[in-house]
Amino acid sequence: MTKTIVLNNQVINYELNRKNVKNLNLRIKPDGTISVSVNNRISQEKIDAFLVEHSDFILNALKKYEELEKNKPEEIELITGDTVKILGTERTLKVESGSKNTVSCDKYFITLTVKDTSDYELKKKVFEKWKKEQAIKLITEICEAMYPYFKNYVPEFPKIKFRRMTSRWGSCQPKSNILTFNTLLIETPVECIEYVVAHEFTHFLEANHSKNFYSRLERIMPDWKERKKKLNNK
Repeated sequence: MTKTIVLNNQVINYELNRKNVKNLNLRIKPDGTISVSVNNRISQEKIDAFLVEHSDFILNALKKYEELEKNKPEEIELITGDTVKILGTERTLKVESGSKNTVSCDKYFITLTVKDTSDYELKKKVFEKWKKEQAIKLITEICEAMYPYFKNYVPEFPKIKFRRMTSRWGSCQPKSNILTFNTLLIETPVECIEYVVAHEFTHFLEANHSKNFYSRLERIMPDWKERKKKLNNK
């Protein structure tokens, strides 16, 4: 059922689900949907008190997702003349007909060659595949270059995974020795990608964003603040 609560003078709607769960569970989805799962023994008063206690977390999460949605790039038509950003630089897209589906890139242009230039889904598939391949290649190279700085703490080179993410640039799973990176990083400048890689590697040393975490990061990358600011303003 849908419930309403006022948090810091802001009206918040959430879905209340009563089910066989041990704890009160709060979930905020990227689309701004809030759901609360509780068992039948927990009163509405306790639910409201919990939400008020976590009001800053809830409102900050909603603001973050709202900004991500607002700044999400629009789908381009994938026609000649479109502007495409790669490694922080805007290039002009040229769409050409050819016997093979390929993508090439130089300083000024990205040329997308497909068998049928009127097939949007084909163009999107070929172009997105190329972008992902470029991201995997570059980020892997940066990880390999960064690894020696962490080798004493990470004896085995981590497994590198890639996927498209909506709310983060990367993640680290120290126990599993896995780093995961957002393939959309290929649209950002190289120095920003290097920052994200250094940031995630540092999580092998420090799990949270404590002062010690940033102290360790700064030893590896003294200008990380400037790089982070550039990434946030991409």
